[in-house]
Amino acid sequence: MADVEKIPLPEGVTEPRTALVVEDNHDFNDIMKEFLTQLGFVVQQCYEGVQAAALVRDVKFDLIILDLRIPSINGLQVGAIARANPQNRTTKICIITGEEDQILRTKAGALRIRNFLLKPVNFIDLDKTIRELFPANEKKGSYDIRIINAFIDAAAEVYEFYFQEKPQRGKVQVRKPGSPEKGFCTGLIALTGESFVGSLGISMTAPFIKQFAATLFQGMEVKFDNDFISDISGELCNQILGKVKINMAKLGIKITIGLPEVITGKDHIIQHKVANPVIALPMGRDKMVFEMQFVLSQQAVKFQEAKVEDVPVDNVIMFE
Repeated sequence: MADVEKIPLPEGVTEPRTALVVEDNHDFNDIMKEFLTQLGFVVQQCYEGVQAAALVRDVKFDLIILDLRIPSINGLQVGAIARANPQNRTTKICIITGEEDQILRTKAGALRIRNFLLKPVNFIDLDKTIRELFPANEKKGSYDIRIINAFIDAAAEVYEFYFQEKPQRGKVQVRKPGSPEKGFCTGLIALTGESFVGSLGISMTAPFIKQFAATLFQGMEVKFDNDFISDISGELCNQILGKVKINMAKLGIKITIGLPEVITGKDHIIQHKVANPVIALPMGRDKMVFEMQFVLSQQAVKFQEAKVEDVPVDNVIMFE
């Protein structure tokens, strides 16, 4: 196979894009992997539908190449499972098929899959298709620091009210959706606005929950069962989000708060309401800590570019 030029990453992006090839012909699957690797992708391979379905439930990909006719479940079903999971809701998907079928195109269109290649695959056409999906001049979105501080300051204010001291703040992180949580439990609340959706999660350690409960129920005996943990975690999320709502209103952004959902267990995973990367920040002291994390849809918040608002570049969080 002739060498091809890598597809450039957006400015500021250092991690390579990821791709999944689902094709039951092992030789052709290997050829596809070699081709996509030359384009700059890190490639995983699957040879049948059930394995592919498990992967797209758990792993975020930038590109998925699906052969239509594969063992167990077909490529279109794999595409539907990918779209049903937040981390692959906006992933670029291309279907490879041996026959032209308008009904197939209609069904795929309902899943926002509009890229088809007929077998035998012409790699010139494949190269063109992928480059159109990932244009060289694509821009990387950002939140300016005011949006981040609307969440951080709200959490710090609630913490200081109950514990009578300022929390220690860790480093702001940007991580991929679907990462395992480290806390004892996580409260998750959906956010909606006039032009965006998102969610906020608070992942808490057991010592933090017990100390928070002690400040709420001074001198009272409490039973730390799942119902109590759910209630107290939801209460903390609601109090922080009440402050977030006030802070966002000062920026001219209106939000509506959903009902809290609490997830417990070791290395549990929460799925935020949109697939954009998670902005997270640990806060607290010693073992009495929680991690606040939020996600907002990229197209949503109509704030100005940092340079217009004189916000230093170092204070802008970049994300896909």
